[in-house]
Amino acid sequence: MSKENKKIKRTNRKFIREAAFKIYGFKMVVAAILVLPTMMLTRLISGILGTAKEALTTASLKSAITWRTPVIVLLWALIVLIYFVFEILSQIALTVELYNGEKGSIRAALKKGISSLKNFLNPYGIFIILFVLIVSPLVGIGFSLSLTKSLYIPNFISSVVFNGVLGVAGYILLFLVAAAVTVIHSFTLHAIVADAMMPKDALALSRRLIRENTGDFFKTILKVIMIIALISIGANLIIKLLPDTALYTAGGLLPRHRITGFPDTPFSELSETDRSVIIYRLLSSIRVITGGYVMFVIDMALTGFFWFRFTALYFRYTDREKTEFIPVDTKKKKISRVLFFAAAFVFMLALSVLIGVFFEKALLDGKKVNIIAHRTGGYLASENSLEGIDESVSRGLYGCETDIQRTKDGEYIINHDTTFKRLTGVNKKPSELTLSEIKELKIKDTTGSGKELPVPTLDELLERGKGRIKLFLELKGESADNRMADDVVAAVRAKDMTDEVVIISLKYDVIDYIEKNYPEFETGVLIFGGMGDVSRLNCDMIIMEEEMSTDTRLYEIHSKGKKTGVWTVNTEMGLNRFLKVDTDAVITDDIEQALSVREALDERTDFDIIRDFASGMFE
Repeated sequence: MSKENKKIKRTNRKFIREAAFKIYGFKMVVAAILVLPTMMLTRLISGILGTAKEALTTASLKSAITWRTPVIVLLWALIVLIYFVFEILSQIALTVELYNGEKGSIRAALKKGISSLKNFLNPYGIFIILFVLIVSPLVGIGFSLSLTKSLYIPNFISSVVFNGVLGVAGYILLFLVAAAVTVIHSFTLHAIVADAMMPKDALALSRRLIRENTGDFFKTILKVIMIIALISIGANLIIKLLPDTALYTAGGLLPRHRITGFPDTPFSELSETDRSVIIYRLLSSIRVITGGYVMFVIDMALTGFFWFRFTALYFRYTDREKTEFIPVDTKKKKISRVLFFAAAFVFMLALSVLIGVFFEKALLDGKKVNIIAHRTGGYLASENSLEGIDESVSRGLYGCETDIQRTKDGEYIINHDTTFKRLTGVNKKPSELTLSEIKELKIKDTTGSGKELPVPTLDELLERGKGRIKLFLELKGESADNRMADDVVAAVRAKDMTDEVVIISLKYDVIDYIEKNYPEFETGVLIFGGMGDVSRLNCDMIIMEEEMSTDTRLYEIHSKGKKTGVWTVNTEMGLNRFLKVDTDAVITDDIEQALSVREALDERTDFDIIRDFASGMFE
């Protein structure tokens, strides 16, 4: 390689590094800009819902569908479009500017992104936006929005889908199709932004480019991913792995969760052990907060690098490849960038020290999240069985959740599904059979023991749980109405168990009825989607699906004096998350794993506690 070529290569690498950090800086500016319109629009949505004195949720959807619904949908569509323009279109516009040797003006990039939006006002454009909003985050490939970056299939749906071979095969097929569609059309957005193409034509162009350059595309992308992986591994080794190993070793030699009295007690007056604990907490906090910030900067810069190289591929495949780049940043701009990162670093360091100093007051609350067995005993016993209550009691659980339905002759039995087909082979609803007919059915033990069990009645369930465990009675299915509410209340009162049950349902109107007519009963609403202030719901406890249960929402609900719960958490990752956040209860099938996770959480070092506290800070 000639000296001239080497010089060009060095200059190009310097330019790409500069571009990567510019894209990172742009992402930070965009994130700051998006705060205001997002806050204003979400408050407006909450205000509109507030006129109905409730939130719009899956539990209250029917009663809340009024003139507000289309207005709210339009406002949410506006939020999506704003994010789409700022986070994707404008960032592509910025990389195009940088590639073409321009300064990479934030204003110009935003202007170009906004002007590109008009090309999406057609069926193809709307399809692309919906794909980016929903499909891309589920597949984990392609451009996606921060609004839905953590989107996933809820466990209560995936558990049904993955229950059989056909379901798993179908999911894999859909995943592969979605991934293939994403890859084949990966240059669509670049064509729309860079060359002002209409979506239909851009989709066709992307298909042609990928078809004509398949080998080179995958080879180049793989090379870029490998470069990013090597840098990321090296950074993780130096900034995280080595310090973590040292901190874990030190943490094993020090007392955990020790109350030292610092900072109320001066450091000089503490015992040697207490001083060691304080220093350990400070070092742990610096590693987690300051180290986390440094890793965040590196990861964002690597993301910018990927964006730029991907844009370069588009120009190569459309025969406009550049071989030489000239850095455009002045010395003054470079100094400003260094000062910005230095100031942010100092701020994170100061924050680290504060968290380390006030560790005891901020992070040691001693609160434990209650564990509730799904369908009486989770995996420990056949679902919705009396034996499930016994198993839950033997494990020292806080509560059992179960499902109540009404029979043809007005009695109440325990069953989850709409019919008895899955468990008994009889394809009839509880409302189509009398209690005596249901008592003749034999349920297959869902633990695989081969036993045949009877269908329990509500009275039998109450009798088995009385004085032993909290019962969460879900009013289920089409028979969940005010009549069921009255009858269940009467049955619970007859056994003097008012304080031993929580009546819950997916139907908000039924829970609202109980709250108004039987205020002495504790109630809960089950929701797996919603918007607005869900704490407005007229109940004592709001039990949300995992995706909904954000720290912010949990805090808002608690601030209104209501309890929170999360359902149905069956993965180790989910249990590890929700058994240490500010929620009151977790509903799960995997009781043994939940207890194991909680035991492990109790054994966390102070370093682990700080790391868990800051886990979402740089995501």
